[in-house]
Amino acid sequence: MKMLYEKDTNINLIKSVTDEINIPVIASGGMGHLRDIDNVVVAGGADAVAIAHALHYRSYTVSDIREYCIGRGIPVRITPNESQVVA
Repeated sequence: MKMLYEKDTNINLIKSVTDEINIPVIASGGMGHLRDIDNVVVAGGADAVAIAHALHYRSYTVSDIREYCIGRGIPVRITPNESQVVA
């Protein structure tokens, strides 16, 4: 499996933040695998995930990430070629 970044994502910290505030939370850093997206969105309650490292170093493509999220029911943004939100 490809690595996005080699440090742990602190799900407990993300969850404690999302439990306490009423603004969107973007989880950033520590994405070791695509499955970490599940953890920060589902378990951590994050509204979005920043994964620039994976894109900068070409570990994954935007299409890889979108397909992964769509396959797991994680909402993704509409692209110009789509007429509705894919989730």
